[in-house]
Amino acid sequence: MSETSHITESLWAHLATFPATREAVLEHLNRWNAFAATDVLRVIIFGVYDAGKSSLLKRLLVEAGVPVPSWLTVSARRETFEALEIEAGNLIFVDSPGLKGGNDRHDDISRKALQLADAYLWVMPPQLVTSGQAEILGFLKGDFFHCKLPHEAVVGATIAVIGRMDEAGVDPPDSPEGYRSIVATKTAEFEAMLRKAGIEGGLVGPLCVAADPYQSVGNLPDPELGLYDPGREWDGIDALQTALGRLGGDFLRLRAWAGLRFVAAVAKELAGELAEHRSAMDLQAERFVREEERYRLFRKRLSVLIAQAEKDLQRRVEEALLSITRIGSEDTGKAIDRLEKAMKQGIDQWSAFSVAELTGLAQEFELELHEHPLEIDLSAIGDVSDGRIGTSPSMWQKDGLNKLRSCVFGFGPVLKESFHAYVGASIGMSVKTASDRLQKLEGLEGDALTAAIKKLFRTTERMEEASKYVRWSELAAVLGPIAAQLAGLGMDLVADLMTAQEAAERKRRRDELIGELAELSAKIVDQANSIFKVICDDLDAPLTEQMELALCKRMHLLEQRKKIDLFLIELNNRLDQMSARRKTAGA
Repeated sequence: MSETSHITESLWAHLATFPATREAVLEHLNRWNAFAATDVLRVIIFGVYDAGKSSLLKRLLVEAGVPVPSWLTVSARRETFEALEIEAGNLIFVDSPGLKGGNDRHDDISRKALQLADAYLWVMPPQLVTSGQAEILGFLKGDFFHCKLPHEAVVGATIAVIGRMDEAGVDPPDSPEGYRSIVATKTAEFEAMLRKAGIEGGLVGPLCVAADPYQSVGNLPDPELGLYDPGREWDGIDALQTALGRLGGDFLRLRAWAGLRFVAAVAKELAGELAEHRSAMDLQAERFVREEERYRLFRKRLSVLIAQAEKDLQRRVEEALLSITRIGSEDTGKAIDRLEKAMKQGIDQWSAFSVAELTGLAQEFELELHEHPLEIDLSAIGDVSDGRIGTSPSMWQKDGLNKLRSCVFGFGPVLKESFHAYVGASIGMSVKTASDRLQKLEGLEGDALTAAIKKLFRTTERMEEASKYVRWSELAAVLGPIAAQLAGLGMDLVADLMTAQEAAERKRRRDELIGELAELSAKIVDQANSIFKVICDDLDAPLTEQMELALCKRMHLLEQRKKIDLFLIELNNRLDQMSARRKTAGA
């Protein structure tokens, strides 16, 4: 195997290793294998649309005794819109639309035709390359296929032709010397153009030809060979036919270069797509960073909300207790009433305000889920990982805020009632039902316990959640009779104040009762805050989930990006083997 073939095989082997694009690579490889199976050289005729390509192909077919196809027309306008081919001898000629014709479809046809060919017949008018010079020279340098492709892989397979030389300004029969002079001038201009572009060696030509001297044949459908005889001595066709004839003797080298050019073009196309996709992945990863931070801020706001709610409840209860510290023997009953009303009103107002704040935060969260779903768009290339990351919505996303709405959005003035509504939404049964079912589990063990849990609660997790809510409900019960408890203590206080004990004893008892009230109030504050936090935790859980999901998806993208990077690094390493030859050729 030649060095060129070894590099080609190495590139195909690596290109096929990338999972997301393997199918496309195999399609390209199948195209190449079908091409390589032929034993006839494929020659692409290209150049600007008015260079005389059609006239030249027509002349070559007539010279080879091949009938001129109906699609081959000669015109000063653009007539070639497809890559049409015809076989003549040991060559297949392909008439292409040309490079950078201004039509995306035509350019794509030309690109595909030029990528898969053994040799090139580059035709230009007497003015040489007056437009699209950068594209033409880029093609000859190999950049059209890949920037690391050596020049010789293209110029070594190219025959350059300056056509329509009968229109160059000198009539050859009248001034043979003048014609030879203008041919020399055009040749020198052409060679200077290539040297300036850094393209040297290997290219055949330029051959100056006049395929249809004086346009005597034009669009005649099936011209006789003799019609071209008037210009045969100077039209340059013999030299061109000789150059074309030599291609067959160089079949193996040309076919090897064709394989390298094609795989290099595939590598360039794939690398470009992956680079674009990598940039898109970077943008998505940056978005997930912002989303992660957004949900982290949501959680911070929730923590602040909980802390503020705790302080607010403490303040309201302390304000209610201030009334009892000023109780005197003459207004004890009124003080007790004020305490009862102040305590109930304070807790109700705290409940309404705190849950209104929680409701607002929950609504913002729901809107965020709707407007900024955490999705990864890999449609352009697919997933390059071994397994896809889960992108199905969480339970919170599926249910929205239905569970929280059932208690928070209609939160009444009494926290205990709201807690019971929350429990019903969370476990699908009332606290009493949960308590009754938990009692039925008492004394059971082993399989009997497992079966009972499945029957009564469906899952162990739901049973444990129900148990937690029952315990909270028992603690929350203190909120119902709070006024009665305080009133009872107040009546004890009244009785003590009405005794004949000394003032010091009355003060001691007074302080003792106030301490008991403070202790009970602290317990009420703790229980109320705990119940409120249970509800807040149910919002914190999906916030945490979304934050972690954003991080997970960002890491997933970075992992895929790393795989793309590693693939491209190895691809470049293998392409450098071509580049080494290019540098050697340019030295």
